[in-house]
Amino acid sequence: MGLKVCAIDFGADKQSYAIDTLGCKAYVDIKGKSSEEIVAAVKAACDGVGPHGSVILAPVPAAFRQGVDMLRPMGTAVGISLPPGDFPVDIFSLILHRKTVRGSIVGTRKDLNESLTICGEGHVKCTVEERKLDDINAIFDDMVKGKIKGRCVLRIAPDP
Repeated sequence: MGLKVCAIDFGADKQSYAIDTLGCKAYVDIKGKSSEEIVAAVKAACDGVGPHGSVILAPVPAAFRQGVDMLRPMGTAVGISLPPGDFPVDIFSLILHRKTVRGSIVGTRKDLNESLTICGEGHVKCTVEERKLDDINAIFDDMVKGKIKGRCVLRIAPDP
């Protein structure tokens, strides 16, 4: 599809993971930044004008506002997560820059086929770590500290 991905996450330690492992072209660490600083950093990382699109995965209303504000003119923001509440939109910027805001909860069969093709071509890298159920407290600690990269799967059965 020719898209360049700018990853946005907490912590400088995730930059090498995003760029070297996942193949993102840019990374923005949002730790300790205000909403305005996050938007400015993403715009700077995306040719100075912002991304063509944003996929909003964080389940907090502030992420929705940021996802729209960071767009370049004629950009599209797609909300995936379902946080409670509302989010404000800069109506002037939305109209003047012809931005689009959409919600997506389910794709079509065509979307699924296109997604599987992209995966089959090796453009999607999944990070899955298997850990023992006995490690559950340490896993929760790592989750709270933002140390888990990708997904963590609990092994309930005894070791083979």
